[in-house]
Amino acid sequence: MPIRHSGKSPQQQIKEIKTAIKALPVKLANTALNHFLNNFNTESFEGKKWKERNAWAVRNTGRKLLRDTGTLYRAMTKQVNGMSIRVFVAPPADKYGTLHNDGGTVTIKPNSKSIKFFWAKYYAATSGVEKSRWKAMALAMQSGKSMTIKMPQRKFMGNSPQLFAKLKAKIETELNKVA
Repeated sequence: MPIRHSGKSPQQQIKEIKTAIKALPVKLANTALNHFLNNFNTESFEGKKWKERNAWAVRNTGRKLLRDTGTLYRAMTKQVNGMSIRVFVAPPADKYGTLHNDGGTVTIKPNSKSIKFFWAKYYAATSGVEKSRWKAMALAMQSGKSMTIKMPQRKFMGNSPQLFAKLKAKIETELNKVA
């Protein structure tokens, strides 16, 4: 980075550089958080689109993935500690976030709560396909069978060359402001 004469004393320039460096972690954390939140809007990670949801639930047609209640999106947060930054999914959505980010399976064991839930979904369903699916789940739970649901990987955060390029550009921009 070339040094330009700004008409300021060396002590003043050093002070401005230290101030810029001290403010940098918060700006980088915001850049990283916004990058990961944008993955929810584009429904992709590093340009790789997420797997579409099963179309059996009519209410989900045309809706964004991973945005049903917005809990996971709102749980994305940042933490700055000195020169260290961390972007993560805050509890209680962290386990749910890990499941979607990495993919995996969920086993639903029969209990009165799950049976009531599936019957409630059955009565609320509007299409025949949706109704029959919820009814099958409710009856399976009533018979004492556990259900295993395979969740596809829908990566929204992780190591990202695009993010590293954004962070590098942000550092250069901020330091060029004081040079």
